[in-house]
Amino acid sequence: MAAIELGTLPLLQPDSEVGFHSQGALNQHLIRRVLKGETPPQESSIRGVARRIIKAIPPVLTVWGNYYFIPVNNAAAGDSLPLKIILNYGNAASCISLNTWASWQLIDQFIGKETALNGGHLSTTTQSGLLLLSVVVGGLAQFAVADVASLYNDGGILPAAIVLLSDGPVPMCSTWLTLQKIVSSCTRNAFEKRLSAMRDRAVEELNTARFNWIRKPQEQQVEALERFAELKAHARGEVDDPRDILTLKNELLELMFSIDQHEEGEVPCIQGVGERIVFGTGILLSVAHLGLFAKIAYTAGVKAGGSELGYSLATLVVSASFYLNMLSVSHTGKDLFSDTADFFRGAYVPSIPERLRPGLTLCLKAFGLLTTALSYGGSIGMADEAFDDEVLQKVFGISVSIAFALFTYTSFAALSEEGVESRILHHGSDEEKRMVEYDIFMKQSIEMLEKASPKEVASFLRSLPDDIYDRVVDDEQEEFDDLLARFATA
Repeated sequence: MAAIELGTLPLLQPDSEVGFHSQGALNQHLIRRVLKGETPPQESSIRGVARRIIKAIPPVLTVWGNYYFIPVNNAAAGDSLPLKIILNYGNAASCISLNTWASWQLIDQFIGKETALNGGHLSTTTQSGLLLLSVVVGGLAQFAVADVASLYNDGGILPAAIVLLSDGPVPMCSTWLTLQKIVSSCTRNAFEKRLSAMRDRAVEELNTARFNWIRKPQEQQVEALERFAELKAHARGEVDDPRDILTLKNELLELMFSIDQHEEGEVPCIQGVGERIVFGTGILLSVAHLGLFAKIAYTAGVKAGGSELGYSLATLVVSASFYLNMLSVSHTGKDLFSDTADFFRGAYVPSIPERLRPGLTLCLKAFGLLTTALSYGGSIGMADEAFDDEVLQKVFGISVSIAFALFTYTSFAALSEEGVESRILHHGSDEEKRMVEYDIFMKQSIEMLEKASPKEVASFLRSLPDDIYDRVVDDEQEEFDDLLARFATA
């Protein structure tokens, strides 16, 4: 996008119904979907069926792909039949969870029920090109895993092909996220970079407001729920007190951005040191994980076409999985350590699903940890295949097993929380449903703002009430305010 200059764009009319208070998909979402309760356009039955079929393919392919890893898990289990069953279950369940989560991220981006706000900074053509490149690179990046599956199944081509397809979503998603960040960063002008920083500040405030609401006692949380219900009732004409919709939207924004003063407990020094150690260890585990994949890819490439092909495949494998692997393993380990430490010192703040269904959530978390911990069969088999030295086999086998468990637990936890929320929405009390609905509303609003295009962000920022605008924009240059206003309607 070309740089925006003052004097080239029309000024907004703040007092107009079509002015910046109601412009943009973000504002329209708050007005029409949240306040007025309008239902989104119904997708066609053909599109709906097609979307469901496409989302069902990855889990089925993953089950098929894991069939060819049965010999790998059996080799790791030795002669113990119970251990063979356990390792095959752990590997299959973990891979299904991980590949389902990663593939659904990509599917929802392009053929979800609503994709209007998923474009971000990039055009549809650019995104489509990046997606195609991600699919190709991500698929090829599973060459190492496919090679192991082939070796343990008499060198067959079919096992390698199925594993390439079934395990491809993770590196595809990782490559997609990496390319998006690189291309977006390279194509943003100075104004859009400042706009991105302000969007990040708004997201931080919304996250803080949501976290402060979650940590309140349930009786105090009801105050926000009642205010939320009151605003929707006025917007929908359910009370005999008609209110201007833009005023109601501004009051909704005040509610969303309301940050109560809260005395943050100081994290003990020993816990802070522990978090840094765990985070650093997670990075080392990720390096080991990627290193093992690179070693297998390099060896297979050398056999197929020489050292140049080996280095190319190793580079491809590492670059395709680097982003998600590094992010998930280190942060998941750190979060688990922090949550455990906070729990034992009485400072843990449960999420809404954890508060409303503590037993179910705890069981699912424990089940997820146990399942991912039992997924080490494939990692052990790959380490044995990659190295001849027994010490290296054990070091990489253990390191990669831990890394893969942390990696897959991220997706398992996300899917589990969605499952608990769905159960509460279908079978919970009215108050429980309202709590989950408000929490989902806050999470969706934050996600929409994170994914919004620069123009959408500009429209949203310009529509904020003055006190929130001053906190988020935090820019005393009058020229910038004018530029932001003009850009919002460009």
